[in-house]
Amino acid sequence: GNTTMSLAIGQEALDRTVAYVQERYQFGKPLVEFQSVQMMLADMVLQVEAARLLRDRAVANIVDGLPNPLEVSLAKCTANEMAKRVTDAAIQLHGGNGYTEEFGIERLHRDSHGWALAGGTPTMQRTRIVSELLGRTFDQRA
Repeated sequence: GNTTMSLAIGQEALDRTVAYVQERYQFGKPLVEFQSVQMMLADMVLQVEAARLLRDRAVANIVDGLPNPLEVSLAKCTANEMAKRVTDAAIQLHGGNGYTEEFGIERLHRDSHGWALAGGTPTMQRTRIVSELLGRTFDQRA
């Protein structure tokens, strides 16, 4: 669920940004006509789709009702960090409007950070990824 929420936030930020850069004009043309905007949009799409594929793989490989812990952590960590990066890019592409409540990007950005904290931070997920990869546990409290 956490991975899907982060994915939904990233997708929504991407969708709103795609619409915005086609409607907003600067220097007599839509923002999307600028190559730097195109590169940022491409990176946003790449990140959203990578997170979606990791989530879908984790779901597809459920065995006897249990997901693979490594695949779950890979999906969660990737989706959490994707949502933060994509919403940050959305704020940049919206310029000053990205900070206003009118466009909702600032809310998506705040929510992306909240979901990254819920259920284990990306840092904790990285420890879990290595634990699963190596088949051992690490006592972080000793």
